[in-house]
Amino acid sequence: DAHGGIGPELRKKREEKGTFGAVAEAFMQDYAKDHRTRGEYQRKIDVDLSDWHGRQIADIKRADIKDLIRVKDFSKPI
Repeated sequence: DAHGGIGPELRKKREEKGTFGAVAEAFMQDYAKDHRTRGEYQRKIDVDLSDWHGRQIADIKRADIKDLIRVKDFSKPI
């Protein structure tokens, strides 16, 4: 990156665009803004998926999703 003239600020911005938090924010602005369930979407993102906000989307695997569902299933059976 240094040879290409990309500084630390630009690199950080580029990395933040691919995080779950950035994608979730874009989803809320683009897709969910007109839905009546917008509040519920936002709550799930803020509460249930809060640990994922800083993770890169490419790093979230199917096993991570299964683990999240498994934990949710044991803590709230309905």
